Amino acid sequence: MLIVFLSATHLLAEEPWTTPVNDPYSRFRTLQMQDGLSANRITDIIQDRYHYIWIASSNGLNVFDGYKIRKFGGNEENPHGLSPGVVSCVKEDKNGHIWAGTEKGLFRFNRALGVFEEVILEYNGNRKLYIRAMLHEGDSLLWIEVQQGALLRYNKNSGIITDVYPHPEIWQHYYMYHALVRDSRGVLWFGGRGTYPMYLNPESKEICTAPVGEKSWQKPRADISGFLEDKSGNFWVTGNDGIFLLDRDSMHFTRKMRVTTFTAMQTRSGELWFGTGSGIFRLDPSKNILTHIVSDINNSHSLPSDHVNCIYEDRSGNLWIGTDEGVAVFRGSNRLIKTLYHIPGNPNTIASDYITALKVHQHKLWAGHRQHGLDIIDLETGLIKHVRQEQKAGMISSDNIRCLYEDSYGDLYIGLWDGVGFARKRRQKDTFENFAKRKNSREIDWYNDFAEDKSGNFYLGFWGGDGLQIFNRETGVFGEILKERLSMPFESRLITRLYTAADGNIWIGTTNAGAHVYNPEEKTSQHFFHLRGTSLANQVINDFFEDTFSRIWIAADSLYCYDPKFETFKVWGKEKGLSSSKVFVIVPDQKGNLWIGTDKGILCFNPLWNFSISFPDLAAFEMSEDVNAGLLLENGELVFGSKQGICIFNPDDLLSGRGLPDIFITAINIKGSPAVSALYDLSGIELEYDENFFGIEFSNSDISATDAYAYRYRLLGFEENWTFPGKGMSTARYTNVPPGDYVLEIELSHDAGNWEFIKSHSMTIKINKPFWRQNWFYLLVAFIIFSLAFVIVREIMHRQFIYRKNAELKELLLRAQINPHFIFNALVAIQGFVYKKENIEAGRYLGEFSKLIRLTLENTRQEYITLSKEIEFLEYYLKLQQLRFNYRFKYAIIVASDIETELLQIPPMLTQPFIENSIEHGLSEKEENGLIEIRISSDNGFISISAEDNGIGRSQSQALRKGMFRHKSYGTEITQERLDFLKKKYNYDASFRIEDLSDNLGRPAGTRVNFKIPVLATHNS
Repeated sequence: MLIVFLSATHLLAEEPWTTPVNDPYSRFRTLQMQDGLSANRITDIIQDRYHYIWIASSNGLNVFDGYKIRKFGGNEENPHGLSPGVVSCVKEDKNGHIWAGTEKGLFRFNRALGVFEEVILEYNGNRKLYIRAMLHEGDSLLWIEVQQGALLRYNKNSGIITDVYPHPEIWQHYYMYHALVRDSRGVLWFGGRGTYPMYLNPESKEICTAPVGEKSWQKPRADISGFLEDKSGNFWVTGNDGIFLLDRDSMHFTRKMRVTTFTAMQTRSGELWFGTGSGIFRLDPSKNILTHIVSDINNSHSLPSDHVNCIYEDRSGNLWIGTDEGVAVFRGSNRLIKTLYHIPGNPNTIASDYITALKVHQHKLWAGHRQHGLDIIDLETGLIKHVRQEQKAGMISSDNIRCLYEDSYGDLYIGLWDGVGFARKRRQKDTFENFAKRKNSREIDWYNDFAEDKSGNFYLGFWGGDGLQIFNRETGVFGEILKERLSMPFESRLITRLYTAADGNIWIGTTNAGAHVYNPEEKTSQHFFHLRGTSLANQVINDFFEDTFSRIWIAADSLYCYDPKFETFKVWGKEKGLSSSKVFVIVPDQKGNLWIGTDKGILCFNPLWNFSISFPDLAAFEMSEDVNAGLLLENGELVFGSKQGICIFNPDDLLSGRGLPDIFITAINIKGSPAVSALYDLSGIELEYDENFFGIEFSNSDISATDAYAYRYRLLGFEENWTFPGKGMSTARYTNVPPGDYVLEIELSHDAGNWEFIKSHSMTIKINKPFWRQNWFYLLVAFIIFSLAFVIVREIMHRQFIYRKNAELKELLLRAQINPHFIFNALVAIQGFVYKKENIEAGRYLGEFSKLIRLTLENTRQEYITLSKEIEFLEYYLKLQQLRFNYRFKYAIIVASDIETELLQIPPMLTQPFIENSIEHGLSEKEENGLIEIRISSDNGFISISAEDNGIGRSQSQALRKGMFRHKSYGTEITQERLDFLKKKYNYDASFRIEDLSDNLGRPAGTRVNFKIPVLATHNS
């Protein structure tokens, strides 16, 4: 039996690939249960149209947004419809719906609710079918492979299984691989653990099988894990017996590799990736190079497991690799950037990650390490030779390498950083010569660089010691010391860099003495220290480079450019768009761009447009003053050494593929709780007034390295300044946002120092006002207030109308009270004349009385009369009183010259009651020489009226009247009430004051009434 098996194996048609090249440097990012996955055994991976990565596992389904992993079905409490267990496949249909095939049936994701809902399928009375594989076609068709032994044709629109194609049952269902594809010819191929390669005959609609057996053209075993039709039309079949090419016309198999293989895929770049039980095999068909990638316990960047179940390429060109120990993510840019780094225990990798110097010598890359000697790297084969310090002739005397320099003879000089000198390797030799200025001392022999001028002089750049010195390469003798030819000779001994410009001058960088330019012919130097507009003081000069315009670029705390034509310096630093202000090395590419190594990684600086470009994948290669290196290869590739090892890339490839990913919203939290399930194609949200405490989480479509980019955001309408979240932070948080309409702007850039090239995303956020601040509520309140105001105003107006009418009637009544009082006194006087039979006097009196009555009737109808009418009334009145009292008193009305009696108005008959009292009570008891004097003048905007008599005074008059019946005077009381009403009605602030007069002996000598009346002009004024 053994002989037969070996013979059959030998007869099998095989065209094996060349021996695979081991690739220990492929870098992977790993996602495992500790990162949030529901299980580490991964069965399927896809990316949906909204950029999310869906990861099926042996215990549930996961979705990854670049920052967080959300689980479905990975626990016993299942709010999402998926129960714990195997999810064998996950697919997205043409309409964007996610379908999950599990060991317990078929489920579809409801995006609006954010949950999975079961799709009821039934075959042979079984409603819990084990879904092994799925294939969507068109808008409604879904092909389903089930473990129970059937290919089902399911109509998604009607929810009905329209066709069933039975085949042998998968009895070893714990092997989770299964395949279901349609080739370019329209043939449906499928199979799984322990099955023949099966296909559905398009014409007969019957299941057929490809040959399996012991013949050379047959597949040895009945086992199928995958089918793949590549871009060249080759049809690949994989299983536990290897990787095969199938000629579909002859149905002949050709084995390419004997390795248990679980999956096969082709990238958009044309590479073929095979996931096996022994890692990954990557085939480059154009170069026929086969690379082997395996897990390495000593390498944290390697595959987490050699058991690779599935491989998926997302829209950004990243590969997502499902293994038995989680997901390994291979960045698409990793194919553009080759990395060399140290893997402990692997002698086929570089000696350390700390690269201090790089040089191409005899077609190989030489790399110097800080403490691990030299590596000689064959870039074609990847083979590395390590050179270390040894106590024997022909070896380097220290492992601490500082610089590498190849002179015009092709000899390689190695600067050592140990105080023991430097080494030289002749072009045709493999051994090293060691030179030291002081062999028994380590104080001087510290070397930072070498240089050579046009005359063949060779310069040593010491860090300390004698500074700049000439070395005779032929004799090996240390020659002339040049430090005294430099400014600040003591400080200038700390040389960091030597660079020979095209004009033959040597640029010298120092630690803290700026830069020098040494002219070998004239043996003079120029010092650049304090510059116009800037300074090199206290700066370490790390590198020089001369461009095609003869400008000298200087790497220091910023990027400097010296233009010898104008003898000017320009400075580019962090404030000018660089993501870092520490520049350590400058390397040009073939297009004139400057690639600079910084403490924030490697940047590209365009000197023509004066802006920098950064790359997330190059940001990891950080440098420092003693760990930095870079050079341009003949093929146009750039090589940089850093704290993270060596990177090699073609700058054109990086610049041409430098696109920014899209931003999308991943979660919305309100008051700390998740909200808004349907985030897909979300353009805006509407929140209530008490939901103004919210967070918006976001990510970008480069899911494999979302935190490699820089974000900033702002809420327009609430703030104008940008907020810059830290690395790994992708949430815009806001509290106490007032109601209103806002726009959240999110911008993404390659780094936080350059926002010239960005991707942006915006969404509207509307925060509703509380109901008491809504327009309808305002209208309702306004209507209620208006109604109440209308009622209140109408009531107030009605009351004011009644009050005004009452006031007017009362004022008329008060005026009417004056008239009867005066008339009564006048009639008494007429009666006296009649009794005395003085008819002539009675007639005169009646004539004057009639004129007075006419004036009284006219004046009492008006609230105000002119001052001239008041004076006319008083004259008639006083004349009548003179007649009545037989001229026992005289009167005088004196008006100041500045008083316009025809223009000024006063209330009528204000003074009459008091004048009447003066006559009736003051002068009536006086037999002769009575006098009433009325004076009218102006007083600071008021009219002053005084009425003075020389009667017996109020006190004596009251004494005489005591016990006698006399008419009671109401003049004072009535006048005061009149003035009170006028003040309330018109704010008319008039007043009066009564004074008792006395002579020099203190005896009563009359009464004076003073009125102070506001000036009121007529309308004609």
